[in-house]
Amino acid sequence: MRNNNKLLVVISSLLMSALLISCQKETPVSQVETGIPDQSSEASSIDTQNESTPVHHDEIVNSFPESFNSQIGNCQFSIDNIDSPRDVVFHPGTACNTDADYMGFAIELLNGANYYVSEYTGELFVKDSNGIYEYAVDPVETICFTDYSIPYFQSVNLDPEYDNYNLTAYQVPHTFAFGTPDECYSRIAEQFAKYGLDITTDVDVEVYYLDHETLAREELVTDHDGNIDRSKYKEGGWTEHDDAYMFLVNQNCQDLSVAFQESVFWPDWFHSSSNAGIVIIYNEDGIQVIDPRMQICQFKLNEVTEKLRSFDEMAESVAEYLSGRGGESTSYQITKAKLYVMHGFSEKFADQTIEPHWAFYVIQNDDGKTKEFVLHLNAITGEYETK
Repeated sequence: MRNNNKLLVVISSLLMSALLISCQKETPVSQVETGIPDQSSEASSIDTQNESTPVHHDEIVNSFPESFNSQIGNCQFSIDNIDSPRDVVFHPGTACNTDADYMGFAIELLNGANYYVSEYTGELFVKDSNGIYEYAVDPVETICFTDYSIPYFQSVNLDPEYDNYNLTAYQVPHTFAFGTPDECYSRIAEQFAKYGLDITTDVDVEVYYLDHETLAREELVTDHDGNIDRSKYKEGGWTEHDDAYMFLVNQNCQDLSVAFQESVFWPDWFHSSSNAGIVIIYNEDGIQVIDPRMQICQFKLNEVTEKLRSFDEMAESVAEYLSGRGGESTSYQITKAKLYVMHGFSEKFADQTIEPHWAFYVIQNDDGKTKEFVLHLNAITGEYETK
């Protein structure tokens, strides 16, 4: 094993946590799919969804079609695959904190380095002999860990808004010498579980294969003027010791993805990497990156179930909202729809109500000029909301 040069650990917003949903059972991580994934997934998937939703005699079952094609006003709906379970039983509830030992996990990731804790902020710091920070840890809300001696994010860009977005380059399956994706994810999950953090129940996991040859080919560093700066490229180049799996982990609630709504009209919202709750990179030396993108918490569900608007009704709500935009010649094409759950949970605030929402991918046409955006509507009221 190599000795890593320098690490930086930052704990900042809430760790991917025990995904305990009331009245539900746990299910283990299943096999990683092999082969190049189809268009419905950008990477191989580890299916960890929990199928055992609470069952009640008076439950409300909301049914949705597989596709929807219709003209409503100036809106053409051409949705071949609606991203939703066919039948949804939705229990209202709240998102709340989980009991996890963030500090203990952080200390383990420091690999024995000496540290001190700030009496003012509670942050944990590690400095080298020259007084340069190697680690900074805030164990209150989440854990963010990066080994900067291996600059993976100089070769991997998860943001589809940028021209050098390149996750498709890492879709070809590999089995690296240190284990299969399943084996490595199990090791990661065991390490999380030691500190009260469950990343095997009610989550979707996508795996990408960061082989050293592709990492070398995709590496890109630019200066402030946008010019390529090869002097900042990885020292010594990329070797097989840098081969790694990257896991995108996203929480589910009642078989619905928990997703962002922060960038309300962002057209790249439908990319799986845009809504990844946590990014984990794992190589022969273990965890190299834990990058939390979203607060993940446990859910407390009520016994009652709630009625959602039908898809026909949602389509009418979309058409009604869009009718107030643009001019007389403006037309819209809606090509994607996804049912998801969102919440406003933060450990600094009170527990928050979980809400089902629909996201619609809209192409607006104004006299040959097109604009793409995503419209989010409440799945219960059909109303447009922002958070």
